Amino acid sequence: MDSHLVVYRSKSGNIDRIKDFISWGKTGRVEGWSATKSFKPGDLVFFYFGSPAKSIIALGKVESEPYTEQGPFDWTKKTKTTSCDFNPVWLLDNPIPLSQFINDPVIAKWYEGRPYRRAHKIPQKVASGLLRKVVAENPKVKNNVMKSGILKPTDETAAAEAAEEGI
Repeated sequence: MDSHLVVYRSKSGNIDRIKDFISWGKTGRVEGWSATKSFKPGDLVFFYFGSPAKSIIALGKVESEPYTEQGPFDWTKKTKTTSCDFNPVWLLDNPIPLSQFINDPVIAKWYEGRPYRRAHKIPQKVASGLLRKVVAENPKVKNNVMKSGILKPTDETAAAEAAEEGI
């Protein structure tokens, strides 16, 4: 299983896409959201929204193979995009602000220089650090993630040990 950070930023601070995502996320499933061709069913995705949220607001599990959607779209000038379906999707009661997750040195080093938008594959150490922060602040999500098999008790212990060692 790989992990990815999907970044959605709008120059205009357009909150309609965030509202759409949250509305769909409340059902536990999001269809046709941004992806890359490297996404595989079972991969873990962290959903980050820029202004005004500037936070990771959800976790999701890739459900479908990536597919191409043809535009036009009301949110980009592109005429086609790569998308996936995500199920389950867990909205975070306590989103993780950018300022909080880049305080971790491993995450900050990886995040430095990331492009403005898009999806990025996350190295395992970085994904463990992000997941540790998410579940520490969101106990309901922790239980769901453990039930889904994404996070196992041994992973949680390894993540805590890595944090103590500064990894």
